[in-house]
Amino acid sequence: MNVEMYALAGKYEVRGLKEVVVAKVKLAMRAEWPSVWRHSQSPASDLVARVSLVYSSTTEANRGLRDCAVAHTQENWNVTSCFLDIEAVIREKPVFVMDIMAKKFSTPSSPFWSLSTMQCCR
Repeated sequence: MNVEMYALAGKYEVRGLKEVVVAKVKLAMRAEWPSVWRHSQSPASDLVARVSLVYSSTTEANRGLRDCAVAHTQENWNVTSCFLDIEAVIREKPVFVMDIMAKKFSTPSSPFWSLSTMQCCR
């Protein structure tokens, strides 16, 4: 629902609505994320579906929800990377993977690709 509202706010140029939607999505992600990973039959599929919805509903220039999805994935990388079928994400939304990489390399202090993070998942 929030993703569709965001797309409509952009389409009809409703001032302030996109910012409200992004704030609500951030809150929802923080609230829902732990239960999604604990209770979902396929958390990786859930993530791919959510990312696909965000990226298919927004344009490249419309970064609000895309940046939110990238930041949230990075913040939860220790959990996400253990379950994520990265090949499925690359096939489904390669732009998302490029956005994650671009974000990582623009913030060198981020522990996103740290050796310890990668080892915990093996």
